Amino acid sequence: MNAFSTSLLFNPGSLSYGLLGGLTAPLFNRRRLKADQERTVAESRQALYSYRKTVLSSFQEVSNSLKSIENYEHMYALKQEEVKALNDAVAVANDLYLVGRANYLEIITAQRKAPDAELELANTKKNIYRGHQPVQICWRRLEKISQNN
Repeated sequence: MNAFSTSLLFNPGSLSYGLLGGLTAPLFNRRRLKADQERTVAESRQALYSYRKTVLSSFQEVSNSLKSIENYEHMYALKQEEVKALNDAVAVANDLYLVGRANYLEIITAQRKAPDAELELANTKKNIYRGHQPVQICWRRLEKISQNN
């Protein structure tokens, strides 16, 4: 019967006092708890917006890189045709020179253009390779983000 005594109810060591404190603490700490909740919500929104920004940025980079690769592949095909045409022109210029229909300057001119076109062809192939690098970087970045979440 002593457990229900009012003198023991407000004794700091009593269970009732602890229970009463546990029930009234949220009332006294209401502003702090509300501020903590709002801060947590704001942090989660900020994380979401950061995630969205990263995804959209990565998507844009990949899209640009894929379009660039497509353009360079088209350019590469055209450069291959140009190299073939210039090599054929060198052969024709040599044949014309041998039969006396062309002078030596025409052969030199044809021979000078062919290596330039071959160099441009190699640079275009290098650009195709470089176009794949941003795609790989964005892919790794998205994998890292998805592993963290």
